Amino acid sequence: MSTPASPSRHTPHSNGTALPAHSSAHGEAPASDSDLWTIGRVLRWTQQRFAARGLPSPRLDAELLLAHTLQRSRVGLYTHFDQPLSKDELARYRECIVRRLAGVPVAYLTGEKEFYGLSLHVSEAVLIPRPETELLVDVAVRLLPPAPISATVLADAEHEPEPTSSVDVAAGSTAEPRASSLHEPEPGIEMTVHYDATEAPVEEEPEAAVQAKAEGQGTASTEPAMQPGTQPNPAESSQEDAGRAVARVIDVGTGSGAVALAIKHLRPDVEVLAVDISPVAIAVATENAARLGLLVEFWQGDLLSALPADRQADVLVANLPYIPTAEIAALQAEVRHEPHSALDGGSDGLVVVRRLLSQSRSMLRRGGAIALEIGAGQAAATMALLHQAGFVDVRSELDLAKIPRVVHGRLL
Repeated sequence: MSTPASPSRHTPHSNGTALPAHSSAHGEAPASDSDLWTIGRVLRWTQQRFAARGLPSPRLDAELLLAHTLQRSRVGLYTHFDQPLSKDELARYRECIVRRLAGVPVAYLTGEKEFYGLSLHVSEAVLIPRPETELLVDVAVRLLPPAPISATVLADAEHEPEPTSSVDVAAGSTAEPRASSLHEPEPGIEMTVHYDATEAPVEEEPEAAVQAKAEGQGTASTEPAMQPGTQPNPAESSQEDAGRAVARVIDVGTGSGAVALAIKHLRPDVEVLAVDISPVAIAVATENAARLGLLVEFWQGDLLSALPADRQADVLVANLPYIPTAEIAALQAEVRHEPHSALDGGSDGLVVVRRLLSQSRSMLRRGGAIALEIGAGQAAATMALLHQAGFVDVRSELDLAKIPRVVHGRLL
């Protein structure tokens, strides 16, 4: 692991501010003491320093750190490109630069990371959520039972377009006018008279039917008649929905809560439980849930051992440590800053996966599924482990880099 860089020499300026003054060819030193370090100039200088160090996204890193330092958006940096930085702002930004050059990930420096459109708080106690893990969320949601009809109808109702008014039609709209209403006001005319709808004529019952009733041959229906114009109640429209248990997901090794919160965000009707062995990680995840207003139940413990036996799930989802122990030392410096316990998967990277699979059957409902994020080159071995554990329909899913990233299977 690289050691922290020593503090840089700083050149004071006439306005009292200071910025690292390096004479290397890769850094832009001030032309004179009277130069101001504006947002634009500081960004250029930092980008050059990060690029010279070989960081993969020097400009983005520079912008994210400066936006964090100044507490404004990245767009706000460009709308204030010529604004000078104060002495305190330069000092705080300089500290971010020093730590970034020492290998500290940007997410730990800003305390924020976006995942599946959600802004999450992260600390050095949790793994930084990665874009490829969004595939794990997609697979888990796909494996869940469909949302109840009532929930679907209510969700659709929120997006139902407003009916076209007579004014829209008169103005030349191509939409079909609504069915005429006796209570429809004319534009510009105050409604003062309301007419009651005329009653529909009652058809006389056929003589044969009347005679049958008189002789006791008619059969009375046990179902109430549907009144004209009424709609079926979604809550009563499906006995299957009424008797079905609420779908449940268990996220194992939740860390910052990224996967659990994304699933809850996508499927509010699903009950989501999340577990982690680290109490500090549980605190971070709980804070994220509160900030986002998402109801997730967090448990602290080792894999599934902390959960009650009666909380069986439809889907188990897990992003467990999967890096082989021997490969940890060769990881990039910024990856080695992340919690070792969240990276080290044992001799072959699948030690923790095996332990989870040995517990999984007792915590899955009949027909339940499991989805696991894995490392490159681990798909075949993981799929074999799922088959051995009694899972069927075992498959792997490719991430955007065409690497098998998620393996999943289902119990009979």
